[in-house]
Amino acid sequence: MRVQRASLIVVSILAFGVGALPVTDARAASTVAGPTFCQPTNGVTGFQVQYTTGGIQNIAGRAIDIICTLFRDNTTNTNGLSDLEVAIKIDPAFPGTFTCVAAAVDRKGDWVRNVTKSKTSTGIIDFGNLLNFSVTKGHYALRCSMPTNATLHSIYYLEP
Repeated sequence: MRVQRASLIVVSILAFGVGALPVTDARAASTVAGPTFCQPTNGVTGFQVQYTTGGIQNIAGRAIDIICTLFRDNTTNTNGLSDLEVAIKIDPAFPGTFTCVAAAVDRKGDWVRNVTKSKTSTGIIDFGNLLNFSVTKGHYALRCSMPTNATLHSIYYLEP
């Protein structure tokens, strides 16, 4: 009976004590957000955007704004995002400028840092590490102005 208990303790220490990673070995949170992270704003109704597995598309017949909230894992980070990329499509039949403002927001809703980028053709709006400041327990948001028939496919971001 004593041998079984001793063996059980040794197995437990080996399984949980030696093999467990300490909290300080945490890695950066790399995330890809799909179109459901975004919502139309400024009086735009759900009928003026189309959600598909491929993105959120502006079908309003005019330029509209959307806002996207980015999920945050590391609530103590104050270095902002290491990378932020927005994959978009602009319909050549309806040329226009796709503009996004990325913001680090505090708990009161105030923007503590923001960066604006634009693109006039299909591709990636690449913020790189320009949103390099944030506050603890705050969040990140992306507000985009989409031309007619444009699509936001996905948002890739990396938080240290």
